[in-house]
Amino acid sequence: GLADTLLAASRSGAPTLEELAAIDVPVGVAAFVDDPVHPVEVARVWAKALPRAALRTTSLEAVGADREALGRAALCAWRDACGD
Repeated sequence: GLADTLLAASRSGAPTLEELAAIDVPVGVAAFVDDPVHPVEVARVWAKALPRAALRTTSLEAVGADREALGRAALCAWRDACGD
């Protein structure tokens, strides 16, 4: 199912910065600093566009050693965005 999911995702457009700016709930953004397919700079731009966002990063190497690293980064970013 992963290949089908990735194929479907590649066909859909990303939200615009204006659409992101209209989201008024806490958002945790997590990104890999070493992912050439999904550049961390995009995550930084999105986090800046979202009014109530925080960004946390991890690495592909970290996920290789601990598969929960990305989820933990996302949860920590969301908590940061909530002010916790």
